[in-house]
Amino acid sequence: MFSLSSPRQTFWILARTVLCCHIRSRSSKY
Repeated sequence: MFSLSSPRQTFWILARTVLCCHIRSRSSKY
């Protein structure tokens, strides 16, 4: 996967993934 050398980068990767999934679920809802 990705290296855990930078916690901030890891956090942003997870945050972006969650946002993508959230937006995708919302768009598919309508």
